[in-house]
Amino acid sequence: LPAQMVPPSATGDSIGTFGPVVPGDLIPIHVALMPDGRVVYYGTDTAGRQSGLLQYAIWDPSLGTGTAAHMLFPNTTGTDIFCSAQTLLASTGALLITGGDITIDGTRNYSNDNTNSFSGTTLRAASTRMGQRRWYPTMVTMPSGDIVVVGGSSSLPGAIGTTASTPEVYSPGSGWRPLPAAQSAAAYGSE
Repeated sequence: LPAQMVPPSATGDSIGTFGPVVPGDLIPIHVALMPDGRVVYYGTDTAGRQSGLLQYAIWDPSLGTGTAAHMLFPNTTGTDIFCSAQTLLASTGALLITGGDITIDGTRNYSNDNTNSFSGTTLRAASTRMGQRRWYPTMVTMPSGDIVVVGGSSSLPGAIGTTASTPEVYSPGSGWRPLPAAQSAAAYGSE
């Protein structure tokens, strides 16, 4: 913050500070703080190449910042979660991960309709899929605990630039439902 905006009583504990770079197994593009204080992250493989399909990692800050504080796990869901969105489920504390990347005919950066969840140390494919493919969507947790997902690209080969223009709601225990009355190309689409 500019000096004139920092209250005289402010300390690093109240306004935050940046520290040294911490080693990790992957270069994170997505990071989520879990209710137990651990940090889930994913993005690249261990060589730094884009691929949330292969691995995800957990950092336990209570173990410090060394390599022993990081645990690397294989992603066994079959979903490349590189271009996903994530939020915590209030009812269980699990991390809900929606959408992501797929490769078609050797070309990356198309979207998928997959839903995955992370709890404990396990990333699992959910039993229900979204109604639309979403690449970099946005999710918002509602006061009811339901999750609203909006936007994101829904493109596949031959449909570059297509967007997911119908929001969907995820209700824990019952899955996805579309909100067709809230459909908007202007709000969520290429317009």
